[in-house]
Amino acid sequence: PHKYSWVVECRSHVEQGVRPIATTYMQMYNNPGRNQPQGNHIRVTLPYVRVDVPVIIVFRALGLVADRDIIEHIVYDFGDTEMMDVLRSSLDEAFVVQNQTVALDYIGRRGSTVNMGRTKRLIYARDLLHKELLPHVGSGEQHAT
Repeated sequence: PHKYSWVVECRSHVEQGVRPIATTYMQMYNNPGRNQPQGNHIRVTLPYVRVDVPVIIVFRALGLVADRDIIEHIVYDFGDTEMMDVLRSSLDEAFVVQNQTVALDYIGRRGSTVNMGRTKRLIYARDLLHKELLPHVGSGEQHAT
């Protein structure tokens, strides 16, 4: 049996500049196995981060903190009970991370740097998301959603 029930690959790069293509993977884990999170959790593989990060924590690190705000960016129809059920376990998994700072620290602690203070971890995680997650989207207020 496969570890994941599905995997998505997103390749992104800026139109101007010489930065290489950034590749991000998102996967939904199958039923739990040894050393696996419980089934139906959706996680993201970020460049320069040693472990997969729960997708809800990535959204919180990007500034969408409330569950409803996150769901509104993922689900088009709140009446889609199948999709809502799929997201429920991911929301439960990320329950302990309830604000942007904690989410950034969560990602920063799992980054490729070691022995870094909290402030530097937060900057590292913010820069990583800005430069590596979806660089073609850009940054600034006009790109917030």
